Amino acid sequence: METLSLPMIKVEDSLRDVIKLMRATSRSGAVFREGNKYWLVKAPDVVIHIRMDPEATISSLPHAPIREIDVARVARKTPGPTLHLRSLADELTQSETGLGVLVESEKQVVVATVSEDLHTLLFSGPRDCYCSKTGDPVPGGTDGAPCPERDGGTVCCG
Repeated sequence: METLSLPMIKVEDSLRDVIKLMRATSRSGAVFREGNKYWLVKAPDVVIHIRMDPEATISSLPHAPIREIDVARVARKTPGPTLHLRSLADELTQSETGLGVLVESEKQVVVATVSEDLHTLLFSGPRDCYCSKTGDPVPGGTDGAPCPERDGGTVCCG
């Protein structure tokens, strides 16, 4: 299990503002809150959708739910620090995305994840170009070119 901080965004934010914030914080993800639910937005989706609609906002993106973790409840469930971590990992494993919000402030949110691949993606800074079909980074890609995997996707650069 790993933790990291992600920028907090608003549902009405423009995609260009979101990718700038991701670059400034060296993260490939951001979180927004709607009502009492948290949602994860990933850099590949932002860059691909900027190319499709430069005026798009967060609400037009695919986004994944993030479970809010009641840390105090997890701590009360099990004695000892090691068991707390195991209980927290169990909570994350049961969530749809394997992500959990631990702490939120106005500008950032601390999340925990049990997925090494997701942690690696979110922890890295966003790339300039992604394949539209797979969301894979395309280093040194040219906007509009075919994806290197020849999978029918197009390189999208933001």
